[in-house]
Amino acid sequence: MKNLTDLMNERFAAKAFLNEGPINDDDLKLILEASNLAPTAFGIDQCRVLVYRTKKGKDQFNPYLKMGNEERVSSSSAFIIYIGQTKEALFANDEEVLKRNTPYFDFTNEKLKILHDALVASYEHPEGRAEFYDIIAVSNKSSYMTLKAKELGYDSVIMTGLDQVGMTEYLKSKNLLIEGERVILGCALGHADMENYKNVRQSSTKNRVPYDVFATIVD
Repeated sequence: MKNLTDLMNERFAAKAFLNEGPINDDDLKLILEASNLAPTAFGIDQCRVLVYRTKKGKDQFNPYLKMGNEERVSSSSAFIIYIGQTKEALFANDEEVLKRNTPYFDFTNEKLKILHDALVASYEHPEGRAEFYDIIAVSNKSSYMTLKAKELGYDSVIMTGLDQVGMTEYLKSKNLLIEGERVILGCALGHADMENYKNVRQSSTKNRVPYDVFATIVD
């Protein structure tokens, strides 16, 4: 098994996939379970994911994909949409949000009340940090997911080239989002088509500045 550094070095943003069909259930489960190891405030997820594997399921999002992402999603084995939960999602649906998460916690009712109050207080913080809690959660989960996918032999591309507002409204019309949830990112998984020159270019070079350029060790 490769170590974490090897996986991080080998992972690249795939530009086209082999169009091999849907990812199998076992691998998908492992990839999704890896996301649960990502850091999250109070152990409560500030995000969810929607997974589409069929051509029909993936193609319905073509109107909301930008920057060449239509081809990437269409040829992928899975298209994962990361859904963030804003402050409005918690306040409008706090009981639903907590019930969805807390049955899996070994907490007393008193501890659950403390957890609920702490979560509400964090979202009401005067510095306004609640506005990006879900974005942080999505970033963490997407990183864990794509590294696990690489460990299993899958390539991936994380996509911000989406019409997030349009996709959010579309998913609401399908009753797949609750009030206050929003689309943050997309991610396509599959085996990269290494005959595609874009993938060859992406996989052969990882351009990064040296650590001592972006990092300042203060003391």
